[in-house]
Amino acid sequence: MDSDRSYLLSPCLKQSHEINHHIEFDAAPLVLCTLLLVVTALWAMPGNALAQLYVIHNGAGSTNAGVGEYDATSGDPIDANLISGINGVLTGLALSGNDLYLVNPNTYTVGEYNATTGAPINANLISLLTSAENFVGLALSGNILFVAGNHLNTVGAYNATTGAAINANLITATSPGGLALSGNDLFLADNEFGTISEYNATTGAVINANLITGLAGGPLALALSGNTLFVANYGNADNGTVGEYNALTGAAINANLVSGTYAPYTIAVAAVPEPSSWWMALGGAALLGVMRRKNTARDRHSLSNRFEDW
Repeated sequence: MDSDRSYLLSPCLKQSHEINHHIEFDAAPLVLCTLLLVVTALWAMPGNALAQLYVIHNGAGSTNAGVGEYDATSGDPIDANLISGINGVLTGLALSGNDLYLVNPNTYTVGEYNATTGAPINANLISLLTSAENFVGLALSGNILFVAGNHLNTVGAYNATTGAAINANLITATSPGGLALSGNDLFLADNEFGTISEYNATTGAVINANLITGLAGGPLALALSGNTLFVANYGNADNGTVGEYNALTGAAINANLVSGTYAPYTIAVAAVPEPSSWWMALGGAALLGVMRRKNTARDRHSLSNRFEDW
């Protein structure tokens, strides 16, 4: 190589070194950070649980209402008294991220609570103009709040921010109770007839009026996790139950997943990523690292050939 041109190549060589140095070592922190996140998440994951199930329990005499947390796979209690000591009969519950919303008929309010600790965020988030006993089922989809009026025989759609009615009579039913949403499918529990029905959440049209039938205990509440539909039955005295069903066919998976609850008016389920999802993320990061190292080697070879051709 002609020494007269060396000064022209030095910036290129320096840049090449910087590029190679950057690319070669950029992948390592990415993989290490991802590995740290995966290990931390797996360590924090509660056993083999795939979801947490939140169940309202109303104490005898309506003096000690609260919410219990259970493993949605086994039915084992995680914290049977996550929220306790509420004066009244809680009639509605909805879950959004780490926030639990509870309807309290005694105070005519909807309160907001931390789903992990049970601590109140705002116990009087929304003040209702009429008795909260009219509102049993709650379900959220984006900024749309679906409300089942048990004594009003309707399911209405409302703006979750302003409370304005979008369609106060979206669905007309005899005794609507618990609600659950899956995409544009709205599942509705009918306490009087012991059935679970499926509706179009946009139009209110019936998809399947008898998806699940014969729930003699009186279905009060619904919750969905993937294709699994959880149904809370009132039962007798302190013998309320939570059953597990296939949301597509209505077939029972475990009709007595949780038992011995007192008046489980509402339930909610919080999904937890399966361990395989974390390992897939780790594998993807590792693959990215390998690909970038290959690109580094290819860039080096290409740059070397350019210098030789000079």
